[in-house]
Amino acid sequence: MERIVIKGLRLKGFHGIEGIEREFIFDISLYFPFPEDDSLEKTIDYVEVIKEIEKINKEPCNLIETLGIRIKKALYSKFMPKKVLISVKKPNPPIDYLLEYVGIDIS
Repeated sequence: MERIVIKGLRLKGFHGIEGIEREFIFDISLYFPFPEDDSLEKTIDYVEVIKEIEKINKEPCNLIETLGIRIKKALYSKFMPKKVLISVKKPNPPIDYLLEYVGIDIS
């Protein structure tokens, strides 16, 4: 199955309990059969996918798990892919450990 990949999308958000949790990184894969002809109408527009993620990201929530589920539901509803993989990362979690990020994966 073919897929469209959006990797490393950085957006500001309003999620989490602590005020410093404002930057989020999204990796998205949408699996669907690519069109056999060169038709824009028969594919998924990745710019529209990004706009949908951006819209959902503007709605505050406490958990990035909730954010990931909201994105999954919206992408299935709007673009009807066969499968979706979503990764949401917090590069600056409010914990006292040195790490690259914490995050979630949903499929």
